[in-house]
Amino acid sequence: MARSRPWLAVEPRGRAVILLLLELAVCFWAGHGVASRVLSPAADPLDRLAGAALLGLALPIAVVEALGRAQRLSPTSVAATTIVLGLAIALATRRRARLGPDLRALRAALLGALGGGPWALAAWSGVVATGLAAAAAYLLPPWAWDALGYHLPIVYDALATGGLREVPTHVVYAYAYPHLVDLYFLWWRELLRDDTWIELAQLPFALAGALAIAAMGRRGGASSQRALAFGLAWLAIPAVALELATNYVDVAFAALLVAAAHFGAGARDRRDLPLAAVALGLFLGAKPSAPLPFALIALAMLARRRRVGSLPSLATIAVAVAIGGGAYVANLRAHGNPIWPVAVRVGGLRLPGIASAQHFFDLGVPEPWRHRGWIARLLGSWFLPPDRWVYDMRLGGYGPLVGFALVPLAAIVVARTRRAPPGALILAVAGLASPAAFWARYTLGFPAALLAIASRGQGRSRRGGARELVLGAFAALGLSLATPGFTDGKGLLRLARAPETQRASLFGGLDGHEAEWTHARAIVGDGEAFAYDESFGLPGQLQRG
Repeated sequence: MARSRPWLAVEPRGRAVILLLLELAVCFWAGHGVASRVLSPAADPLDRLAGAALLGLALPIAVVEALGRAQRLSPTSVAATTIVLGLAIALATRRRARLGPDLRALRAALLGALGGGPWALAAWSGVVATGLAAAAAYLLPPWAWDALGYHLPIVYDALATGGLREVPTHVVYAYAYPHLVDLYFLWWRELLRDDTWIELAQLPFALAGALAIAAMGRRGGASSQRALAFGLAWLAIPAVALELATNYVDVAFAALLVAAAHFGAGARDRRDLPLAAVALGLFLGAKPSAPLPFALIALAMLARRRRVGSLPSLATIAVAVAIGGGAYVANLRAHGNPIWPVAVRVGGLRLPGIASAQHFFDLGVPEPWRHRGWIARLLGSWFLPPDRWVYDMRLGGYGPLVGFALVPLAAIVVARTRRAPPGALILAVAGLASPAAFWARYTLGFPAALLAIASRGQGRSRRGGARELVLGAFAALGLSLATPGFTDGKGLLRLARAPETQRASLFGGLDGHEAEWTHARAIVGDGEAFAYDESFGLPGQLQRG
C-alpha cells in the first residue's frame, strides 16, 4: 500500500493555499472573539459573524501596515505575525466568545438557504458565481486594467523592497489614492508566494458583504435562512461576480459600506459603534469616492443620537477618519486637494487637479448615453444589458435581477410593511451617492440594500414563494449572460483544457499581447531591466513574475 505523503510533501503552491486558509481561519477566530466582547450578549449570531468577518479583514491590513512601515515585509514575517497576533487575540477573548454555537447557527442557516425554501435558486446562483470566479482567477494571469495600473504595482513594489513607499511610477493613482484594500492584496500575495490565486483576493470581502447583508436582513425581521440566501444572491449580480476574479476594489468597497451602514447607521446601541468605526475607517481608506457616502452614514449616526449618543458617534467618526483618512491628508498637504488628481468643483469651492471629474464620468460611456443626464443614465443602466459583459461595464452590469426583480420587490416590501431594515435605506442612498452611479461597479452597495430590504418579506404564501422563484430565476439568468465575461469571451472550459504554459497566450490578456509580455519578461536576467512606452500605462505588467 502506498504511503500517504506528509504535509511537507505537498507541492509549494498547495502548501501556500493551506497556509492561507489557516491564516484566514485564525483571523476570523480572533475577529469573532473581539466582536463577541463588544456586541451585546443578546446580539444575533449573524451580527457576531458579520463582525468577525469585518475584523478578520482588518487584522491582515494592520499587520501589513505595521510591517511595511518598518520595512520588514516578507512571507515569513507576515505569516508569523498574523498567526501570533490572531491567536493572542482569540485566546484573550475566548471567555466571551461563542464561536461553536455561532458556527452551528451559520451551518443551519446555510443549509436552509440552499435547500430550505423558494429562495434556494437565488442562493445557489451566488455559490455558482463564486465558483466561476475562482476558476477564472486560477486559470488566468492578472489582466484587469486598474489592477495592473495601480493596485498590483503597490503589491509588487512591496515584494521587491520589503516595505511600503510611494511607488515610483508615472501612474498618479498608484500613489495618490487610498490603498487599504491593496494592503490586503499584499498580505494575500505574500502568503501565496506566486500569482496563481492573487486575483481571488476580494473573495473574503465578498463573503463578509454577504454576511453583512444577511445580518441587516435579520435585523429587519427575516429568518436566518432567508436573510443568508438573499445575502448570497448578491454574489450572483454580474458586476459583483465578474469583478471577484480581478484585483479591483469595488466589491471590497461595497462590502465595507454594507458593514458600515449596518453597524453605524443601523446601530441598535452604542455597542455596535466599535465595529462601525472599523468598517467606516476601512471604507474611507479603500477608494477616493468614499467621502460622500462616508458623510451620509456619519450624519445618519448623529441623527440617531437618542439611541447611541452624540459623543460616541463623534468618537466613532473620529476613529474612522484616523484609520482611513491618511491618503486624503497627504494629498491635501501636497496638492491642496484631498482626492488629487481629480479636479473638484462643489458650489463656489474649487480644488485643483490634473483631470476633470466629468472626464472620468464620461470615460467609455457609449452614445447616446454620454449626452444624457444622471437619472437617464442610471435608469438605463438598471434595465439595459451592457455592450460587453466584462468586469468593468460602463452602462448596465446589474443584469436583470436589480431592475426587473429587486427594485419592485423592495418597493412592495416597504409599501406593505412601511419599514426597512435599520440602515438599509441609508445604504441605498449612500450606494448611489456618486455622479457615476450608472457605472455598476461603483454602486454595488445599492443592490445590497435592496436585497436586505426584500428579505424582510416572509414568503409564506404561494405568491411570496413565486416572487422568490422569480428573483432566483433572474439571478441565474444574469449570471448565465455574464459568464463569458470571466474570460472576455475566451471560455473557461477552453482555457481549462489548455496546458498551463499556453493559457496566457491563448487568452491574450487585456491588450491581446500577453504572449509578447511573457516573452519579454522571460529574457530579462538577474540585475537587468527593460523599458517601455509609458503611454501603455500598466506598470503592473512589468513586475509580474
